[in-house]
Amino acid sequence: MMHASISSKRKSKSRLRDLAAAALLARGIERMRKGVAIKDVCAGEGLSPYVFRKLFVANVGMTPKRYLRIARFRDALGRLTPASSLSDLAFDADFADQSHMTREIEQFAAMTPGRLRASNRPYAGHVRDPSA
Repeated sequence: MMHASISSKRKSKSRLRDLAAAALLARGIERMRKGVAIKDVCAGEGLSPYVFRKLFVANVGMTPKRYLRIARFRDALGRLTPASSLSDLAFDADFADQSHMTREIEQFAAMTPGRLRASNRPYAGHVRDPSA
């Protein structure tokens, strides 16, 4: 009987810790997406960058930098239309310049923004498998 009680208390503390981590990461992600540097997010949460990164990877499955790269790629992909200017798109999606955007899109979509823009996509965020 005593064993079950201790186990249940541990699970309860673990859930509270998980909820606290989720809330902390949600605040961190929101601030990072607004352009706040990761080191400043860590300072605001009272964590070292190492601890924040470990917590992020354990809960999100990737590093904060990779998460931000994917979020920026998805933002650019959602804005990409046949009529859009690639340099304007790069600016609007917060890339340093068009060449940086091109490298990121090529890495994630395996094709240039121009080819992606000209491709037949069922909806704005869709990327067809280039090997298909």
